[in-house]
Amino acid sequence: MTVTEPGAPTTGVPSSAPLLKARGASVEFTVRGRRGKTVVPAVQDIDLDIAPGETLGLVGESGCGKSTLGRALVRLADLTRGTLEFQGTQIGELKGKPLRDLRRDLQLVFQDPMSSLNPRMKVRELIGEAPLVHGLATKDSLDDLVATALERVGMPRSAADRYPHQFSGGQRQRIGIARALALEPKFIVADEPVSALDVSVQSQVVNLLVELQRDLGLTYLFVAHDLAVVDYVSDRVAVMYLGRIVEIGTDEDIRERPRHPYTKALLAAAPEIGRTEAAAPLAGDVPSVVNPPSGCPFRTRCPIAEPQCAESRPELRVVDGHQVACHLV
Repeated sequence: MTVTEPGAPTTGVPSSAPLLKARGASVEFTVRGRRGKTVVPAVQDIDLDIAPGETLGLVGESGCGKSTLGRALVRLADLTRGTLEFQGTQIGELKGKPLRDLRRDLQLVFQDPMSSLNPRMKVRELIGEAPLVHGLATKDSLDDLVATALERVGMPRSAADRYPHQFSGGQRQRIGIARALALEPKFIVADEPVSALDVSVQSQVVNLLVELQRDLGLTYLFVAHDLAVVDYVSDRVAVMYLGRIVEIGTDEDIRERPRHPYTKALLAAAPEIGRTEAAAPLAGDVPSVVNPPSGCPFRTRCPIAEPQCAESRPELRVVDGHQVACHLV
């Protein structure tokens, strides 16, 4: 895959005041079953700072809470506890019109463009609906706005008169990106935006996102499984396990000097990334978030676990400018 790599900061901490800031952010869901209600802690005690113009990559196994965290950051999932701040303003409790107004600045690009685009709506309606609601366009100016959004993502103006099923997967994802851009947002969560696409078009979409960031000054949370893609597009990388972040560092730190055993195992499963040390492949299944292991949640799969790992859960701490949650680092 060939993509355009943006410049990365030299430290593992944002160099400017954060655009978006989360402290203790947690999301829980209540599931009703035959035995009553069960509380599922999908995201637990997340602390994040994302600087203007930065791309923060978020990686981890399926079911670890990546997408839920992304949705929470753009207020599509409510926090159970914790705080969320955007441009210095608390947004975690916003409702009604203030929350609707916030939607202009916070957008999400979905994983599957086919299921996220209404098949009964033409592209003109898909892209133009939100700008009309937010007063960014009138019926007379809507065609120009839609055409501009399409051209930004490399689609012709004529695409506005067609339906989603008339496009390829890569083209549908471009339409989804154009829909997000139509509101002129400052922050975009790209939730595995290339995982549903053919390999031949993945690099095109990744390059498009990088170019749009450079041209429009966008800030991204880039959620993905593919560590190679995350490495290319991200300034920093956060590694998530069982609803918690276990390591944060620059893309170079994560690639060349991983500290957490889970990060090392993920890198071991992706041999195309240049590792500087050998690591055993990750074995076993992810524990239940409802009944996690005591102490460190990764200890049941960790190749270097010691008795102390069962006694208390490690907190993120700074090691050489690199945040890691492990007793043994």
